[in-house]
Amino acid sequence: MQPRAGEPLRIGARVIATGGTVRAVTLSYQLVEPGAYIRKEDPEYEKQWTPVPMHDDGKDGDTRAADSIFTAVLPAALSTQRRLIRYRITAEDTADTRTRAPAEDDACPNFADPQGPQTFAAVQWRVACIAAPGVPGHKDGARWRYEIEPVWTSAEIAPFANAVAIPAYSITSGMRCRARVRMKDDTGRWSRWSEAVEFTSGPSAR
Repeated sequence: MQPRAGEPLRIGARVIATGGTVRAVTLSYQLVEPGAYIRKEDPEYEKQWTPVPMHDDGKDGDTRAADSIFTAVLPAALSTQRRLIRYRITAEDTADTRTRAPAEDDACPNFADPQGPQTFAAVQWRVACIAAPGVPGHKDGARWRYEIEPVWTSAEIAPFANAVAIPAYSITSGMRCRARVRMKDDTGRWSRWSEAVEFTSGPSAR
């Protein structure tokens, strides 16, 4: 399960022994700080893992005992801004069979929770008009306009909406415009502005 920012990270895995019974399940996690990415090929990759036991006893974050779903809970303090949390799970049974997920030869050798979904806080829209020779609607001698000069920027909008009404006073009919949108998560981080959608404005809908 992936939490909202500031919540503990609860991780569950269904584990069924193929021989004997499950003896132990361990979650190992690795913290990757911003600007200090650790690649699979780096020597540090196999050194910086912290083991945490997983439980199937209805305690320590486990929802139901003996349902073959083992659970571990990582503290909320680990989930800081831009920190990557990698994790992998190892299971052992009474027949001394040891299995790791993802497998050691898997192309993706670990799971990861960079922040988790359900962290939307706001959306913001931006509209700019452009004018230059060759741009539809430009008149000879008129001032050139650049996208860096927005004609309208919305307030932060929440809850999420996938459409927005641009105030009629912002744009006149026949102008060549570009609209962009960006998102903010609940840690206050904004995405980059999206690719522009370009259009020629028509008469006001009012």
